[in-house]
Amino acid sequence: MTYPYIGTVLQAYLKAGLGGIRVTTEVPSSRPQRLVNLTVVPAGSSDKPEFLSWRRVIVHCWDDDGEEAAGGLAEQVRGLLLASRYEKIGIRKVVIVGEPGKFNDPDDDAPRFQMTADFMLRNNPYN
Repeated sequence: MTYPYIGTVLQAYLKAGLGGIRVTTEVPSSRPQRLVNLTVVPAGSSDKPEFLSWRRVIVHCWDDDGEEAAGGLAEQVRGLLLASRYEKIGIRKVVIVGEPGKFNDPDDDAPRFQMTADFMLRNNPYN
């Protein structure tokens, strides 16, 4: 069965919802002031129908305007992730596994927040 790539699905969805904030699946060498990065990592599976599959994504949110701005961006992204199940993009369920937490960038101590979310995908997003 073929599933949509969750990185691309979320990247397009978040770009539309964040109005100009860069959303990537790889951190660029010259990180912009505000950035949302999506890292797809292995997720466990559970009993589910064969047309559904879990994906796990770690989301990093940077905002050089400070901790409050970075935390606010993370909360905005969290809200969009939870709402994604109501869009016709193949996501059937969203579970926030790790709520947004301060996790400053180790290279430059820039304000960064991180969260982890699991997404149940349907193999055909139009059904």
